[in-house]
Amino acid sequence: VKADADQVKKFRASLAKLADIYCSDAFGTAHRAHSSMVGEGYPVKCSGFLLAKELDYFAKVVDAPTRPVCGILGGAKVADKIQLIMNLLDKVDIMIIGGGMAFTFIKEAGVDIGNSLYDEEGAKLVPEIKKKAEEKGVELILPVDFVCSSKFGDDGEIQEGDMSTGVPEGFLGLDIGPKSIAMNDEAIKKSKTIVWNGPMGVFEMEAFEKGTKQMMETIVAVTKEGAVSVIGGGDTATACKKYDTVDKVSHCSTGGGASLELLEGKLLPGVAALDDSKAMAAADPGTSAAVAAALALLQPQPAVVGYGAVRPVVHAAPTSPYARAPPAAAVPVQPTGPIPGLDPATLAAINMALGLGGQPAPPSAPAASVLPALSNLPGLQGLDLGSLAGLANIPGLGPAPATAPDARPPRNPPGVIGRRPKAKAASTVHVPNLRDEEVANPGALLEAADARDEGRCRALVQHPSFRHINEKLKDGRTALHVAMLRKLPEDLCLAIATHKDFNETNAVDTFGYTLLILAASKGMSQVCNAVLDRDDFVGVNAQDKWGATALHWAADQDLADVCEKMLSHPEFVEGNRRAWSFAFEDKTALDVALHRNCKAAADVIRRHVGFKGWGFIDYNGQDVFVHIRDCQGGQPAPGDMLTFDLEESQPGKFKAKNVVGGTAERDQDSMMGKATPVQGTGAHTGTVKSFNATKGFGFICIEGADDVFVHTKSCVGTLPNAGDVVKFDMEPSPNRLHSGALFLGIVAMLAVGV
Repeated sequence: VKADADQVKKFRASLAKLADIYCSDAFGTAHRAHSSMVGEGYPVKCSGFLLAKELDYFAKVVDAPTRPVCGILGGAKVADKIQLIMNLLDKVDIMIIGGGMAFTFIKEAGVDIGNSLYDEEGAKLVPEIKKKAEEKGVELILPVDFVCSSKFGDDGEIQEGDMSTGVPEGFLGLDIGPKSIAMNDEAIKKSKTIVWNGPMGVFEMEAFEKGTKQMMETIVAVTKEGAVSVIGGGDTATACKKYDTVDKVSHCSTGGGASLELLEGKLLPGVAALDDSKAMAAADPGTSAAVAAALALLQPQPAVVGYGAVRPVVHAAPTSPYARAPPAAAVPVQPTGPIPGLDPATLAAINMALGLGGQPAPPSAPAASVLPALSNLPGLQGLDLGSLAGLANIPGLGPAPATAPDARPPRNPPGVIGRRPKAKAASTVHVPNLRDEEVANPGALLEAADARDEGRCRALVQHPSFRHINEKLKDGRTALHVAMLRKLPEDLCLAIATHKDFNETNAVDTFGYTLLILAASKGMSQVCNAVLDRDDFVGVNAQDKWGATALHWAADQDLADVCEKMLSHPEFVEGNRRAWSFAFEDKTALDVALHRNCKAAADVIRRHVGFKGWGFIDYNGQDVFVHIRDCQGGQPAPGDMLTFDLEESQPGKFKAKNVVGGTAERDQDSMMGKATPVQGTGAHTGTVKSFNATKGFGFICIEGADDVFVHTKSCVGTLPNAGDVVKFDMEPSPNRLHSGALFLGIVAMLAVGV
């Protein structure tokens, strides 16, 4: 039954009334343009944890994979997977074909396949597939022997066949043989990225599972050695569950049809509808691959994410739907040496596509004419024009707009990761005259803010008789909450926050968003300072439902002045609190500032709360723990390319040793945990309950009182151990007693301070 278009439209409108934010976590149905998948009518549409993880891993395969790349395909019909095969031939170095579809290739090679599966329609495509593999230099691996049965079941007569004998008459091939298994193992072991869609045989039956089971074991082994392995859903994911390897490969997809269409290079409707950049970038892998390859061609760069994660960052044009904010000091790049075929127009196009500035290509050389030149450049020859064509659709390849954009657009609201909204062209706002009934309406400002009616909001705030500045919705949101969420200008939000009648300074909504948290997330430093300066403000330590504080968001937006004011606030308690939201992934505010390359905010936070001296290195998609005491020479900084030895710290987890390549100056006190002399009288005596030298803190027991916190920065002489009897001074702390100077009662009276 075909739905009526008007009824569908009404149904989608009814869904839009259910919430303010649409969060999709259904990767398995993202390839369907259903009403529940496109989130029509929601102002904010983002990906959930699972969807973002799925897209991240498929991006590692199709965007900029570590080579060699091995694609493994099984299944019944060639025709069903022709688009997948042809698309992967543009991406992979090795392609293994098994399962039922392999027998179509084998028969086309002139070998008898008995009663095995044969795709007559797909057979017509075999020459085209082989030709493209040869043109692309892809090693195409087909079975050379097979396990056959007289019937489809585990109770038939079993025989083996090969390319010389074929499949015995009346038999059908149900698995690959030992020689084919050995060939596949060899190919997988030399690969650094593996994507697998479709089993090698009828693995549900014990007699025909060896090909699939052995392949799974080999992939698990190379994954442990650092390869990235992605299992493409469907029957292959079922095999993962059968052999208990879901958590032993890099990623086992939850989507069958969705993963298939993503690997085919199709745009998934449920992904394209979302706002956040992770989803959008993965929605067009061809464009991302072209941009990444162009960046590598012009200027190979180390990762530039924060200390604790070293990952490559691709910058599309700032106005692109795939955009990430460009570096603060972005400048056009020049090739380090001559590149054949790289004319000025081509170079200009690449620079604009990467969001690195420069002048657009002259009108005489439009983007479309530049693409053939791009495809002939060294490093880009592996990409077809279909992938490169994405560059032509990125705004920024043409002349810059005549109207000046607003200054630094704010990021998305708390809990929503990804790209910043596009900058709006400057425009004139009409401030209307208000009727008396509008001024008397208690909900007037809330309604105007919710409708993004900037002019009416300004008229109400400026009207001398308007008194309903403090009205709230049922979810606790004030008009100032709504104005910031609806991305109204900062000066308007500041006017509300400083209105003479405003007294909802500490208002909080059902998500835990205080005005300070929301203002910080929007990059509105003036509103943050206005809230912090109010006498009735008490929420400096508030957290939202996901553990994020205003300090996390101020660090994320590089609001150094707000960070300074928060950390200096007399009621501020803890600067190392972790947020468990997807936006911050269990990071402290300092971690966030470093991850975002927000140097000003990081310097302020480090000065107040110190630096932990540890982080993570991204090594083949896995985070490897690194501590400053294992670093030789300089201290690691964001973007450093490091060399190091690996040491297993716990099963499946590694830490870096003998780390070389850090470029920053070492911060001896905070990074190394060295003792800093502290003057003290040793007025108190206690026993060290615990002390972690790696983390640099512990606790002292004293009779009749709570445990006293002790930090290595205030220790004089040697560091304490659990059980040591110590003397120390104490000073008050907002949340517990801190020891001032601590003296060890062992051998000599050495001061150990906290």
